[in-house]
Amino acid sequence: MELSIIICTYNRAELLDLCLLSLLSMEGEKKEIEIIVVDNSSIDSTIEVCKKYKEVLPNFKYIYEGRIGLSSARNKGAEESQGKWLAYIDDDVKVHPNFLLRALWVTNNFDFDCFGGMCLGWFKYGKPKWLRENTFDKVSPVKKVGLIDTPIISGMNFFIRKAMLDEFGGFKPYLGMNGGKIAYGEETEIQVLLLKSRYKLGFDPELQVDHIVMKHKLRFSWHIKKEFTQGRDNQRYMKRNFVRLLKLSIVSIGGVLLKRLPSGLLNILSKKKYYWQNFTLDVLSPIIYRSGCWYAFFFIKD
Repeated sequence: MELSIIICTYNRAELLDLCLLSLLSMEGEKKEIEIIVVDNSSIDSTIEVCKKYKEVLPNFKYIYEGRIGLSSARNKGAEESQGKWLAYIDDDVKVHPNFLLRALWVTNNFDFDCFGGMCLGWFKYGKPKWLRENTFDKVSPVKKVGLIDTPIISGMNFFIRKAMLDEFGGFKPYLGMNGGKIAYGEETEIQVLLLKSRYKLGFDPELQVDHIVMKHKLRFSWHIKKEFTQGRDNQRYMKRNFVRLLKLSIVSIGGVLLKRLPSGLLNILSKKKYYWQNFTLDVLSPIIYRSGCWYAFFFIKD
């Protein structure tokens, strides 16, 4: 089997339903793939949703994983898969109709070991006026499908050879979402390891999913927390020493004082639709991010 599409879910049956419906609407021959839903201890109607799609999606598997954590669920899906390629998508995405055809075209025509595509924000629950339209869009690093040299592939549209994931021992359980706890980094850590070992990362801007912007992500406080958490988890897998982290922090502070602060003040004076939330995030994001790094350095020992 060429491809296993793996969806890990936790108490989001309504969103899972939309995700599976989009898979049902994919163009192309579905018999050469399998679709695996890993239920990470949900207590809602996730099982009922899966039973509905088991009747209409070929090679559909429902798997229960009792160990709470996205990485554990993703590893369970990999263990149970039959495909040469593993495609991880989140339970709150809708794939575009050509998703399957595009994915198989990439696996058949390029020698990537891991690749990904675009994730486009879908404001299902509206959008506050200060939040920019493209805030949740993945910016493509290439104009057409090709190699990349930075670990920027999102876990919600993430493809990896099963042999590669096995080689690196799967996703680290201490990284990634854990129940309702916000955390990141499990798929980025794998990409860092791949690049260090000179394996090939790729990106296809035509391989696209729509990602629902959840209600809690419309709050300003969530964006502050996200910056801090991303810094925290980046330090957890990069494990920089004190000197390296200090140098990066000095660079971040310099960037804020010399570039971000003047630019933010200019935007306040010149743009009508530039709000205090935009100014705060534009100016202070690097400082908040590095604060997360320092928190991990001093207080977290994985």
